[in-house]
Amino acid sequence: MKRLLLDYSTLWRNPTWNTGIERVARRLGEELISITTTASNKKYEIIPVALDDDGIFVTLDHIPKINDIEMSNVVEELLILPEDIYFVLDANWDRRVLYKLYPPWSAGLTVGVMQYDLIPLRIPWTCVSYMRQAFSDWLRECSEFVDFYSCISGSTEKFLLEEIQKRHPWRTSQESLST
Repeated sequence: MKRLLLDYSTLWRNPTWNTGIERVARRLGEELISITTTASNKKYEIIPVALDDDGIFVTLDHIPKINDIEMSNVVEELLILPEDIYFVLDANWDRRVLYKLYPPWSAGLTVGVMQYDLIPLRIPWTCVSYMRQAFSDWLRECSEFVDFYSCISGSTEKFLLEEIQKRHPWRTSQESLST
């Protein structure tokens, strides 16, 4: 059975965060788990995961909840397989998760990212400088390694495609984006 690995590295460290991104990330994961749990022809195993401070991927026994203790609920170290799908649902700008995924990605792992917005690039004066830099670095990382995106809106998709094509013009829209 294929595995869909849902990255919650940021929420795992900051479970009390509850802005729009965190609420959507939690809800999407809960729905995916619910759908696969009740499906009669289950095709995917859904596993919440995180990257720990030592650069090791771990499985979590549940999606981080708002009342969890930081970095709790680890089950075991995660062995990522080439046939897995790794999906970053969380705003994970500073963890360098994708670079850590390079070895399994080069062996066949499929990597996806949920893109909520591009505010640090599109409206930079609304963000502090370190956030703009972290987001820019994250987007560079994404444009190098991500196989698919899921965007929260059509305008986010449009702006993301423009950014990817600026950074890596050889990637076509079919290779870069999936909503």
